[in-house]
Formats: sequence, structure tokens, C-alpha cells
Amino acid sequence: MNLSKEISPVTGEPFTEFIKEISAGNIIDQYNEIRIDVRRFFEGIDNVEIRKCRRTGYRYYFPFGIFGDAGFYEDLQKNREDYYPTDKWEHLQAIQHIKAGQSVLEVGCATGYFLDMIRKKKAVGVGLEMNKKAIAEARQQGFDIFEEYLREHSVSHEGKYDAVCSFQVLEHIADVKDYFESAKRCLKPGGKIIAAVPNSNPYLHKYDLYHTMNLPPHHAGMWNKATFRKVAEYFDLTTVYLKTERLKEYKTWYKIQANHIKQKRPLLGGLMLLVPRQVYKSFLWAASPLIEGRNVLAIFSK
Repeated sequence: MNLSKEISPVTGEPFTEFIKEISAGNIIDQYNEIRIDVRRFFEGIDNVEIRKCRRTGYRYYFPFGIFGDAGFYEDLQKNREDYYPTDKWEHLQAIQHIKAGQSVLEVGCATGYFLDMIRKKKAVGVGLEMNKKAIAEARQQGFDIFEEYLREHSVSHEGKYDAVCSFQVLEHIADVKDYFESAKRCLKPGGKIIAAVPNSNPYLHKYDLYHTMNLPPHHAGMWNKATFRKVAEYFDLTTVYLKTERLKEYKTWYKIQANHIKQKRPLLGGLMLLVPRQVYKSFLWAASPLIEGRNVLAIFSK
């Protein structure tokens, strides 16, 4: 991967633009609020840029090398009980696109929750995972797990799978071009790439720029439906499914919208913040099918 900020991590072409600069100190402070020390990732870095690939609209953080290590993810798992949730919306949607007898590769399979859903569907699931503890647990359940990256796997398993899946993984990957090229290499003709990511439109909950879990060293880039469509076109993929999760986090979403409005229209925003929770919750419940929620699921065919 070319490490120049002008080079798009999707296309490999020098066709990008600067969007915004974020203070590294502000990012560090955000993580401190959830009791995670990330200072080591920002040594010698004063600011982090948000840049955009002009061809696809994909937005990414620069420098590229701000990635969480094993200690970082151990801290997340320890401090956030919901970090590895089950019964995810995207799992329940994605499994409907997998048929009995198909061969499926899951990138970042963790302990095998979705692989178990694949097995119950009478399909054959294989996982890629780098967390040794998760690998051991998945193998104890009888799953076939490779401790290798997608690029390596694609070289020795070209044209093998009916589907390549990843759930909450793609936003952690800096080299988007390599991911899609490798996933396509793994697929049979007509095979599917299934990917679920946080919905940044343009940020989580639309205006939450400083949402801690959407910042480096946790995330490398930001996805939404429009970006997925353009990335699919670039890699000559056909979009067969593209939907966002229904809004569930009423309080969080409402507070972010109200605070955003307050910055531009103080009186209106202030009044919105005075509205009782039960009032705006009822309204948002009724309107939630029209509001983009936290995650987006995209399915493409080769």
C-alpha cells in the first residue's frame, strides 16, 4: 500500500482531497473518557487528517499507521461489555443470502458466532482470524479457521467460495483496494461479497464527528451507502443489497441532532434539549424506518 496521503486507499490513484483536521489531543481525551490510554499511537503526531477519495467518496484517516494493537483490543473488551455482541442485525440479514451447500469465508470470524449460523444453514463455513484466543475457542467448536490475512488466503484459495463475509471489519482496514481485490479472487463466478460496517453519514449518527469508537486507532475509514455504491462500481461488482439498520439508539441520536442544531440555532437547539425523553422517543420510534441507524449492510455479486 502506498503511504502517501494523496493516494486513495481504494483506487491507488492520486485523486483525493482534504476534508478536516482533528487534534490528536482531542482523540486521546475521547478515549480517556472510556478509560483507554491511546497516547502511544500518537507519538509525534499532532493532528489527524480526514481525507476523501474523490472517485468513490470513501473517507479515511491519515496517517494510515494508527492501528490498535492487541493491548488496545483487550482494553476495549474489558471496558465495554457489549464490544462483541451477538444476534446482530447484520448477521440476521446476511444469513438470508446464504444457501445450503454453499462455501462461505468469514474474514475476522472471532469465536465463530456467524460460522455457527452458517453451519445451521447447512452451508460450509471457513474463518480467518488473527486473535489466538478466539481461534482456539472457534476450533473447539469444530470450525475450520486459518490464522492468516485475506490476501494470503486468496492466493491459495482462488475461486473457492460462494461468499466472502466480514462484519465490523472493513472499517478497520486501511488498504481497501487490497481487501476487495483479494475478496474477488476468492470468489467463484457470481459469488458474493457481504460486508457490514458502521454507518457514517458522514459521521456516526450523522453529526457525531468525535464518536470515540469511530476514530483511530479503532477505525481506519468511514463507510456509508453512497460510498459502497461507488466502490462497487470501481471494482466491477453488482450491488444486490444495500440497507441501513433501523434506528434504535433514540436518546443518543436525538441528543446529537439537538446539539448540532444548537450550534447554529441556539434557541431551537436549547428547546429541543428540554423535550422530555418519552416525547421524543415516541416520535423517533414512529419515524425510525425513515432514519438511518448505526450499521449498513452491503452485498455485491462478482
